[in-house]
Amino acid sequence: MGQWYQASDPTRVHRLLEASDRASAGDSTDPPKRSMRSTERAVAAGWVWVLREDDQDVAMITVSTEWSGDAALLAHFPATDSPRYMRRLAVAPDRHGTGSLLSMRTIRKALEIAQSDGGTAMRCETNPRDEGAVRVLHALGFHRYGPEIGRPPTSAILLSRAL
Repeated sequence: MGQWYQASDPTRVHRLLEASDRASAGDSTDPPKRSMRSTERAVAAGWVWVLREDDQDVAMITVSTEWSGDAALLAHFPATDSPRYMRRLAVAPDRHGTGSLLSMRTIRKALEIAQSDGGTAMRCETNPRDEGAVRVLHALGFHRYGPEIGRPPTSAILLSRAL
């Protein structure tokens, strides 16, 4: 089943994130450009968790107390005392075939982390064309708030659920 650990090596985390992005993008779109500085900051803050199975990092998630997007978008979410923000979910390329199950497991871990940290809601954004991600988030109790942000193929929708 593997073991979750709090990341300490930003280079290792960044490699997993970029590899997952490339596998997700395939031939249809360019993967997003990721900032190593942002990865270093998230790891230093203790926000990044990694699942290790069979001596391989197979999934990761960032759970933070800070929103990294446009602050005006926060008005779309329901009011809550102590929200947490989930971002940068990544699955190792050789595990993409089991992506939805591993993604669900990773999101459940993020919810567990947020609850144990005193979070009252989990908020995130995702690409609405990533139907698998949207399905998993809805299955785990997330609801959409606000309009679609940006333009396809890189637009996003906002989702949240109470903890």
